[in-house]
Amino acid sequence: MLAVYTIATIVGGGLVLFSALGGLGHHASVDGGSVGFDHSHGGDSGDGHGGVHDFWIPFLSIRFWTYFAAAFGGMGLALTFLKMSAEPVTGLVSAVVGAALGLTVTWIMRLLPRVTMHNTVLSEDFVGKEARVLVAGEGVQPGKIRVSIKGELIDILAKREDGGAIKSGETVVVVGLEGNEARVAHMDELMG
Repeated sequence: MLAVYTIATIVGGGLVLFSALGGLGHHASVDGGSVGFDHSHGGDSGDGHGGVHDFWIPFLSIRFWTYFAAAFGGMGLALTFLKMSAEPVTGLVSAVVGAALGLTVTWIMRLLPRVTMHNTVLSEDFVGKEARVLVAGEGVQPGKIRVSIKGELIDILAKREDGGAIKSGETVVVVGLEGNEARVAHMDELMG
């Protein structure tokens, strides 16, 4: 069993270390009241996908098995070298510790993006904000606007509230949201 513990520690621990050093990247998901939008940081934009509201099976997650392997192998090696238990008990304890760590990490990582993004930007934060039109739109064809909310540049599809045209480069005000599209109006329409 020493070989199994060693391989599990090397593979699982190596993947955890690689992930911690940023090699696997991070893709946040946004759930702002069923609004999907792109976050931009200095011109970069990433796709936002709706929040996770589906049935969760942690045993189908690669993250679960990675952390399971790291904890299983590490605990097995520790118990074996410290001679704290005999082999069937060592394997059982290692499996329980691995499963507990795998479930905990998978659950936290599943919950974390929703909590973080809800604290950052909510759908109601859009209303009343000025935005710059990036892509023109008219009638049923939406355009795209960029709005700054709480230090985040967010790109979102937009239509004018009265169905009129929005032109690239002009400034508009967000007056509401419908699904994943902003409803906008020109500043002079709101003032006059």
